[in-house]
Formats: sequence, structure tokens, C-alpha cells
Amino acid sequence: METCEAGSSATIALWRQFKTSAHSFLKLHSSFILSSSGRSVQISSHPCSGIFSFGYFTISPLWLANTLNQLGLLSLSYSISQALAVDIAALLERLCSSPVPPGFPHNPAYRIIPMATYAQASTQTEAHLSPISSVDSSLATTTPPDCIFGDLMKITTTGAAKETAAQDNYTISGVQASHKMAEVDLERMNQYKTIIMKVARAKKMDPAVIAGIISRETRAGSCGSGLVGGWGDKGNAFGLMQVDKRYHCPAGDWDSEEHMIQATDILITFIKTIQEKFPDWSKEDHLKGGIAAYNAGPGNVCSHEGMDSKTTGKDYANDVVARAQWFKRNGY
Repeated sequence: METCEAGSSATIALWRQFKTSAHSFLKLHSSFILSSSGRSVQISSHPCSGIFSFGYFTISPLWLANTLNQLGLLSLSYSISQALAVDIAALLERLCSSPVPPGFPHNPAYRIIPMATYAQASTQTEAHLSPISSVDSSLATTTPPDCIFGDLMKITTTGAAKETAAQDNYTISGVQASHKMAEVDLERMNQYKTIIMKVARAKKMDPAVIAGIISRETRAGSCGSGLVGGWGDKGNAFGLMQVDKRYHCPAGDWDSEEHMIQATDILITFIKTIQEKFPDWSKEDHLKGGIAAYNAGPGNVCSHEGMDSKTTGKDYANDVVARAQWFKRNGY
């Protein structure tokens, strides 16, 4: 019997995809066991190891178990000597009948574990994952840093233009193309995730916005983006976020924390300029306008409707926002 679900159609669709993803993951495992000792967590996963991706969701046993715990579908208790074996069949039955939970998917309880938080200590069939930084074992997810520049997920976007999508030989365009390009970049992006999260927290910027810019500018450091020794745009722009040497003195190595700090500071300066230029705009419009200014300069952001009229491809801000929203849903 189909459960009556409350929420927007987009939220309901995402929740159903989550349930399908979780269902697929659980069916691969006859059981999985979690054990905890103080603040150190070990996970044993059978018969497959590591991390699994299904649709929008990247799932590890720890994240899934804690998410289900938040939904009230699985009771977890942590103690120094206790371990819990999960009854998969009973869990699947409860999961399938569960309605959309309050706050899904933006409540921190449902956010995805940053892959960079964990170091895989074994590549055997039995995988052991342990935190490399201090992590409270009662939390399944790492809450992204607070962003003071608006809610990324409230920004409307038309996504990538046909010309931008054609660079990847896509016949699609718009938000769908932006999401696809972000998905292609995810594995490379995760190499820099620790730095992205650290810089975002220090600057109170949404880490997904930083990831969106990196994806658009250099495809997360892809050789196919035209980078040579960290330089792009005919030798004028430097690093993952392409700091323009004609206006700034590039700092740090091309993929360093120092570079990312500088580029994020430049973005924040442009956001503040747009705030002053258009005081009646919302925080979200200021953020989107700042992203456009990061590419074209604040003087070329002339109106809300024409925010991208003078950016590269006439889609820079819309494409970056769409990519960033995808990264937001995928652990950033």
C-alpha cells in the first residue's frame, strides 16, 4: 500500500530515490555491523566493501544506519563493547512504508558523509573505515559549515547553455547538463574536499558553491580543461578556481588551500559589491550576482534578469549554481 506523502513533488521524488538507493544498498548486504568505542568508529561491511553510489546518494554503512536511526527505523545505541547486527528484511519493510521525514533532504541528519573524512584502511572484502579527524560517533553526517551569503538551494537557475554542454558532447542543456557535468567531476572533486570544507567553514561560504566554481572553471583539475602547470585561459588564469593574474597576484600552488582561500575571498568581495550595487536584492540574488561577477566583473552585472548577459557563455552564474546544487545534494 502506497503511503500518503507530504511535501513538494521534488522532495517526494528525491525521497523516493533515497528509498530506492537505500533499498539497493541493503539488498547487497545480508548484514552489516557497526561497533563503537568512544569517539572511534569501525565499520564491517559484507559482502561488498567501501562506498556505494546510487542515483543522487553516496552511501556508506555508517551514514545509512545513522540516517535510518534519525528516521526512527533503526534503533542504534553506542557503547564501548556493543555491536549491532541489522535485520535487513525487517528494515526494508519499514523503509518502504516510511513517508517523507520533516526537513528532508536539507536537515543535517540526512546529509551525506564527506568521503575525505574517512581513510580506508583495508581493500579486502571486509572494509574497515575509521575517522582521520575527531568525529562524534553519535553523528552519521558532517554538518556543512553555515553560509552567511544566502541559501544556495533557493536560487533559481536555468543551468548550462547548449554551447557549454556541447563541450562535453552533450545534446542536452540546462540544469540537466549542469548536473551531469558535476557528476562527471565528482571523483576528482573529492580529492580536494577536505580543503574545500575547511576554507568554506573559515569563510562562512557554502562549500558546494566553491565546488561549483571549481567544476565550471577547471572540471576539478581535469587535464581536458586545458590546464598547463595550473594555468588556463591562455596563461592568464591560475589554479582550480582560475584566479586572473591581470587583476590579482595568484597565491599558493594551483590546487592548494592558499589558492582556494584567495579565490573565495575574491568571490566574497564581489558578493559584497553586488550587495551595495543592488541593496533591494535578496541574499540569494546577491550570491548569484557575486558568482556572475567572479567571472565577468561586478560592472557587468547590470540587472537581475540579465545577470548572465555578459558572462562567459552567457550562462556562468546559472551553470555554477546548478552544479553547486548538485554537489550540495551529494555531500558538499
